[in-house]
Amino acid sequence: MILSTLSRSLIGRSGVCSNIFKTNVIVNKSNVWFKQMHLSASVCTLKKPEHIYTSPHTDVQIPDMTLIDFLKDKSKDYDDRIATVCAETGEEMRYGELWAKVGSVASALVKLGIGLGSTVGLVSPNCPEFVICFLATAATGATITTVNSLYTPAEISRQLEDSGASAVIYHPTTAAVVLGATQMLPPGSVKHMISTHEAVNSGDLALLTLEADDGLAYPKNLQVDLASDVLVLPYSSGTTGVPKGVELTNRCIVCNLQQVSHPKVVFHNPDGVSVLFSVVPMFHIYGMVACLMLSILTGSKSVTFHKFDPQLFIKSMVQYKPTVMHLVPPILNFLVQSPKVLPEYMASMRTIVCGAASVGDVIVKQVHDKFGSGILFQEGFGMTELSPGAHLTIMGECTPGSCGPPLSNTMTKLVHVETKETLGPDDGPGEICIKGPQLMKGYRNNPEATAATIDADGWLYTGDIGRVDSDGNLFIIDRLKELIKVKGFQVAPAELENLLKDCPGVADSAVIGVKHDKLGEAPLAYIVKNPKHESITEEHIQKYIADRLSTHKHLAGGVVFLDAIPKGSTGKILRKELKQMAESDSSN
Repeated sequence: MILSTLSRSLIGRSGVCSNIFKTNVIVNKSNVWFKQMHLSASVCTLKKPEHIYTSPHTDVQIPDMTLIDFLKDKSKDYDDRIATVCAETGEEMRYGELWAKVGSVASALVKLGIGLGSTVGLVSPNCPEFVICFLATAATGATITTVNSLYTPAEISRQLEDSGASAVIYHPTTAAVVLGATQMLPPGSVKHMISTHEAVNSGDLALLTLEADDGLAYPKNLQVDLASDVLVLPYSSGTTGVPKGVELTNRCIVCNLQQVSHPKVVFHNPDGVSVLFSVVPMFHIYGMVACLMLSILTGSKSVTFHKFDPQLFIKSMVQYKPTVMHLVPPILNFLVQSPKVLPEYMASMRTIVCGAASVGDVIVKQVHDKFGSGILFQEGFGMTELSPGAHLTIMGECTPGSCGPPLSNTMTKLVHVETKETLGPDDGPGEICIKGPQLMKGYRNNPEATAATIDADGWLYTGDIGRVDSDGNLFIIDRLKELIKVKGFQVAPAELENLLKDCPGVADSAVIGVKHDKLGEAPLAYIVKNPKHESITEEHIQKYIADRLSTHKHLAGGVVFLDAIPKGSTGKILRKELKQMAESDSSN
């Protein structure tokens, strides 16, 4: 995450600003969200410096439209274009066909009693059928809770119960776990089971049956409260704790689409239709917005992947010639490190966007070294609670390691992690706080967690630690809860990990804090060796860090070699698993 150029965006020590936010704040118990927000060009004088960073981009207007009406309007001229291609089967679907199927399926869902006030669980990997089901459910006014298709029955059951889902749409590959999940719920709570393909369990419906509906029940004049009725209910652990339902409205999502489609932010292929590889899971807010919604908004051809399969991914690169990729760090690392990914396979590539976890300037350099400097690289910052975006690199102005300035209509500030005092550009790192109309409505049935995340003034505390450089760029340092305390000094695992990525012999790394008798905590590094440097030793890693960083950042907790770093589907390091591993090793 980053902030905009200081000369344009910082409310500095003089207390004078040229752009500030006017807000209409709606307070509902402990929830605070923004129904309307716009910039004012008038000059104002503040009583005290606030050190708030705003966007260099022009303000965007948020249309009073549902997501479906917004996307249909944006894609109304694309009927003959290919909308989706299934990488696994090669099946294509054009925009006209997509919207026709959405209309029929939405009508069929309404006839099943699904609409405003209903919640539908969607458990599926990326595929064209996911897109149809997502859009059709949204068209009914129902809430969609997207579920990780790799979840266990118990995990799925918890989400379905907490969200109040009365229907579940599932991919056949998830049929067994979904059935197990529903059997854990109170009898009759899930009234409809619908397969994205053929029905697997007795009594289930098939998508093909819904697509044959006459469409007469399609809700044409749906009375949706754009700022209050929940459109999407993905689950996130937030800054800490167990997963919580994040309430995102039509207003939140449409706003963020407007923000990320600013001409200085989103890539539009001047040579024709963009070809987008949709490999980031669409159940996750990043994939949902970037791969599903943004591809429709830009009239792109979206090639969907059930999962990241290296062989299929390379084959598809040759066959479909992608121009845009939304990626996570592990896939980006694969493209850079795999000798099977030849530079000519990326000849059509115009821009790579990476999110979900910090990348670092080393990988950006490796991308350009291997594939050429003509590829525009963008890194963004956001979270589920931000629908999901707050920062994204300006096209062609990437500062390696940064995540670009705030998006339109967005403000950012840094606060001291202990005193909560707002920090200036020379005051060191702090927790990143965001304010804007894309903020979530709140956590489902959890006002305490909402109040702990969004303060009374509407600032969302992200739980991420950042710093600002002299040009106003904001860099992610680490998660607040992941900082390692060494003799009272704070050590950011990400700093060590980024340095280790440039160490000869290291293919991947992760750093956690472990208990230490003298230091309190100490950094422990987990290392995946580069196959070409199997002789690399613990001593070599230790010395590499010691030669480059101050003493409290040395790997006093040790070095452990692994075959692979445990990571989630979006590339985030599963530090909880590493901590459990470290605790187990220490007790043996």
